[in-house]
Amino acid sequence: AGYDQIDISACTAAGIHVSHTPTAVDNATADTALYLLLSALRGFNAPLFSLRQQHWRGWPRPAPLGHDPQGKTLGILGMGGIGKNLARKAEGLGMKIVYHNRRRLSEEESGRAML
Repeated sequence: AGYDQIDISACTAAGIHVSHTPTAVDNATADTALYLLLSALRGFNAPLFSLRQQHWRGWPRPAPLGHDPQGKTLGILGMGGIGKNLARKAEGLGMKIVYHNRRRLSEEESGRAML
C-alpha cells in the first residue's frame, strides 16, 4: 500500500522527490463516494441529461423519484481511512455497513460495521 510500487532509489537518483500522505484525501474521497452513491440511489442523472438536451418539461417522462439510503446495506472493500470515513457518513444516513478487510477490525475501529 502507499508507495510500495515506486522504486525510491531510482527516483532519488533521478532527482525526483517522492512523498506519501496517506490520510490527506480520505475525507474528500469518502465525500465523493457518498455523492456518487446518493446520485445513483436518487437517479440524478436522468433529469440532468434531460436538461442538457434542453427538454424542460415532460420529455422524457419524469424519472422515478429514486430510493432512500435509509435501511440499505453498503458493502465496503477495505476499511482503511477512506472506508472508515465512508462508513461513518453512510451510518449517518441510516445505512447498514458490511465490510471486507485484510484483517478483522476491533469493535472500536469498525463502529457498527459488520465483517
